[in-house]
Parts: sequence; C-alpha cells; structure tokens
Amino acid sequence: MGRLCCAIGLMLVGRIVAAQAATPGSQFDQPGRYTYAPDTGQMGAIKHAVDRGVSGMLPTPKRIAHQRLMEANKLPRVLRVIVVADSVGTQQDTGKAMTLPRSGETVNWDDGNGDVCRARETVAPDTLTQFCDAGSGASAYHYVLEGDGHRLRMVVHITSSHLGGPVDYAVEFHQDSTASGP
Repeated sequence: MGRLCCAIGLMLVGRIVAAQAATPGSQFDQPGRYTYAPDTGQMGAIKHAVDRGVSGMLPTPKRIAHQRLMEANKLPRVLRVIVVADSVGTQQDTGKAMTLPRSGETVNWDDGNGDVCRARETVAPDTLTQFCDAGSGASAYHYVLEGDGHRLRMVVHITSSHLGGPVDYAVEFHQDSTASGP
C-alpha cells in the first residue's frame, strides 16, 4: 500500500511539474508595453465607491473629498502595463508611470504633481499589486490578468483617516493595440 501511494504521489507531482512547464509565463514576466482600454459604462462604479467613502462626513469636507477623489479616480482612456527586467509598472493615460522594483523594495514615488508616497509592489503570476502610503492615506491597486492577458481587472482600495470609509471598486479593461498615446 505504501509503494502504491508513493507511486501515485510521484505520478501526480510529475503531472503538476509538466503542466507548470507547459504553462506560458505571465505577461508580468514578458518584457514589453501592453495597452488596455476600459470597458464602457464603469464610471458609475467609481462614483458609487467615492460616495460610500465620503458618507458620514460633514458637508464641506465631504464636498472637497468627493471632488478630489473623483479627480484622482478617473477611468483612464488608456492603461499601460510596462514590463522590464527588474521592474513592472503601470501608466494611466499620459500620467507619470508608476514603475517600481520587482524586489518589493519600498521607494519614494512622486506622481509628477508633487504628491509623494512610499511605494512598493508585489508581482505574482497573474497579479501585480502596487501599494502607496502617503501618511494621511494609502492605496492598493491590484491589476489581475485574465484570459491569457487579453483582459485586465483593476481592483482599487483607498483608505484615509479623513474619509468616512474606504473607497473600493473594480473596473475591467480589454487589451487594445489601437489605443492612442505614448
């Protein structure tokens, strides 16, 4: 019985290793620039998440926070995933790319508008997660590849002690070789 279990175990391990070897590497491992366009009709999800995040706040701070969050969380016309040997990054429209070390090292990142945060990322086979901590608030953006990299889901989580609650939403993108931009 022990030999039979051992033989079955070795056979299963062999199949798992063979399946892993046959599985193509993640897009996050293949150097290049990958361009995605948003699916239509998703601004409502972002607005709803912002509305939830500012609920319970006093009227004037609520109005200011709502305006800032809506400006900062626009649905980009173009989302790029940038992969190089030692880093992976994202760029929304013509904004500054957030390209961070694959090692997970925390670095100071400036968004190009003077806002600086302590940023780091993790890369898993199908998910890139970028963390940004600005002291008074923090965000985590998860970029999840689906359909052999032809689709990408961006899952956003924003927190701040100044908000009434977290801002959480997810939006979908499809790979688009015709998207314009640099």
